[in-house]
Amino acid sequence: MLTSNYRFDELSMRSLLSADKNFLYCHAEGCSSGQIHDTGVEGPIFRCTACGYRMCTAHDPIVPFHENEACTQYNERIAQEIAQAEEDEERERNQQEEEARIRRQHEAASAAEVAKSSVECPGCGVQIQKTKGCDHMTCGRNGCGFQFCYVCRAPYTGEHGIFRVGNLAHSPTCRYHSTRLPNFVDLDVESSDGGDYDEDLDDEDEDDEILRAAIRRSE
Repeated sequence: MLTSNYRFDELSMRSLLSADKNFLYCHAEGCSSGQIHDTGVEGPIFRCTACGYRMCTAHDPIVPFHENEACTQYNERIAQEIAQAEEDEERERNQQEEEARIRRQHEAASAAEVAKSSVECPGCGVQIQKTKGCDHMTCGRNGCGFQFCYVCRAPYTGEHGIFRVGNLAHSPTCRYHSTRLPNFVDLDVESSDGGDYDEDLDDEDEDDEILRAAIRRSE
């Protein structure tokens, strides 16, 4: 009970003192003490009676006491430190921006180089670069596995894929398109007597005629 009364009296006294314009709280970390300081600019050094921390009240806001340094010197030093800090911050910001610009340039150059030496998977869009092997590609990205021609990106699967349609599924400009293969036989090629293929030939005769035309073209 005595403790509660003492605490109440202490708070009441603090409330009364804090109403005084000369009452100052100590700025030391962890100290909640305060006292009346009425010496003004003639005696600007505030010393906390509880913890001994000193402050200079000649500044607004109040600052820690500056040993062996006049208030004008302190103000000049703080102004220089602030200016230097701002200059350092601006220099660091400019450096970061320059590094970011160079990094973007390198990334763009790298992306351009990858784009020149790779193709985009038609299934997922990831860039794929072939280092060796045939042009039948299978995307290795997890969950994709799309199969396509590295030259023209024609799909191998699906209704119009190479597995189902054959080499005609390749792009007409692709070297694997049927019309560009060495042994391709055009159904409109002329026969040996200068005429067109007989449209009335049955399947077996037509196959024989195509084979003979292929032999003639290879000779």
